Amino acid sequence: MTTSSVPTEELAELRRRLQAALLDASRPLPARMEEFRRLLRESKLCAAGVEQPWELLLDSF
Repeated sequence: MTTSSVPTEELAELRRRLQAALLDASRPLPARMEEFRRLLRESKLCAAGVEQPWELLLDSF
């Protein structure tokens, strides 16, 4: 596999944003889920060049 062009810190930030999107009780559930799906798509794009498996992005869920 190729070396990651995405810094580990950026992937960690995406994980935090995914969690925050789900846990934000100030927003209605449909809005939280839409934000989660958007961030998930962004995460998949970032993880495409990462040596670590995609599942590592979701390990905290």
